[in-house]
Amino acid sequence: MKDEWKIIKLGGSLLSPKALDPIPFDFDYSLRFLKLIDKWQKDGNILKVALIIGGGYLNKVYLDETLKFINKSKLTYLNEFSNDLKDYIGSASIALNEHVLLSIATAFWDKKNVFQDVIKYLQYENLSNIVLSRDIKIIIAGASGPAHSSDANALFIAEYLKSKSIISLKNVDGVYDKDPNKFRNAKYFKHLTWNEYEKVLGNAKYEPRSHFPIDVYATSKAKKMGVEFIIMDGRNLENLDKYLNEKEYKGTIVCD
Repeated sequence: MKDEWKIIKLGGSLLSPKALDPIPFDFDYSLRFLKLIDKWQKDGNILKVALIIGGGYLNKVYLDETLKFINKSKLTYLNEFSNDLKDYIGSASIALNEHVLLSIATAFWDKKNVFQDVIKYLQYENLSNIVLSRDIKIIIAGASGPAHSSDANALFIAEYLKSKSIISLKNVDGVYDKDPNKFRNAKYFKHLTWNEYEKVLGNAKYEPRSHFPIDVYATSKAKKMGVEFIIMDGRNLENLDKYLNEKEYKGTIVCD
């Protein structure tokens, strides 16, 4: 039986890839992505979509400039600028991206079809209180708090919506044993068990703005929940369309 909800994690590098003019948000990409969702729904490949998004360049520039200012100012309690505070900057930048995407989605569909709020912050502690009408086709979610990336938030949403699969769209086309942008001999994996993926992570620890195919916290949680991640390059929407149509595609599945 097909899940009612398809959970898609839309990496920040896709919505906010760089310093675009006038703001670091890729409006053209977001609309092309929403049109593809509409096509899937009309074709019957998916019913409803939950999008969990990231901060991307917007997150990077706010965090980098804050760090630069604090270091330059030589403030007395420099060490008090903790990882948690860095993550809260990330959560806020993600929330801004959410609201922009929500506005575009509402204008594209109809407000009766788009959940008219973005799920963020402490709302994750009370997901069961969120009421979704039958007409809702799409919800947009972001970050809750510190100590993990939005990979974990995708799992919280998957648990709430009773889905066992998460499509994770990034600016890489799958999982490698090392950075393919730095090492030409990087080995690509088409399928990994969670135990195998943990070996790829090695002794990695979560840090704000750390870049893993799936972060350390989410890896542990997904393994316990029995949820699979499908990791692919979100810039290649044709490839994503092939996956949804059960055709040959490029990407890595991590599951047991």
